[in-house]
Formats: sequence, structure tokens, C-alpha cells
Amino acid sequence: MSTNIHFYGVRDVQVIKTGRIEQQTHQISVWQTPTVDTRKIMAANDPVKAYARWAADCTGDQQEPIYAEDDIFSEGEPVGHETVNPGRMHAADFLKIVRMLRRDGYEIVAEAW
Repeated sequence: MSTNIHFYGVRDVQVIKTGRIEQQTHQISVWQTPTVDTRKIMAANDPVKAYARWAADCTGDQQEPIYAEDDIFSEGEPVGHETVNPGRMHAADFLKIVRMLRRDGYEIVAEAW
């Protein structure tokens, strides 16, 4: 069984009605990581950057078909292709979510389990 990386945004919030302080958690969706990579990410000075770097590097460029605008079910022949890199796209999305959470007062926590 592998050990995977997990990231959470955590912040304290005050419930207006009761005045009570509670912890609010937001789980960030990440890819499953091999144990050896999980350990490297956790050992890094900045696990967020280390994970984003890992994600960006773990897939190569792929050719995705482009279909005509009126071919809404993609049933015809492609009219072209575009190069995409799922790892780079995931890393960019991950870092965008981290920035938004930090802006909203969350601390980003990395865990391995």
C-alpha cells in the first residue's frame, strides 16, 4: 500500500451566532503519489511547490483532437489537434487554488498517509 500526499487549507473562524471559534478545513484535490515521491515532497522546504513541480513533470505533452464547432458530440473527423500537458494543467490549477485559499486566510497543510 502506498503513502500518498494530501493538502488541506485550515483556518480558524468565529461563529457569529455563538461567538465560538472553530476550525474550518478545505481539502485540495491532488493526484495519487508514489510513496517515494510522497516522501520527497514532504521532506521539501516547500511541499506545495514540490508537489506542483512533481505534477508538472509526471506527464508529457499529448495531442488532443479539435472538432468542428458544429460537431458538438465529436462524431466527425477532427479538424486539428492541440498539444496539452495534463500534469502542467493540474499543477497550475493546484497552485491557483492554494493562492485563493491563502488569500482567504487559510494555512496550507501537507500530510502523508
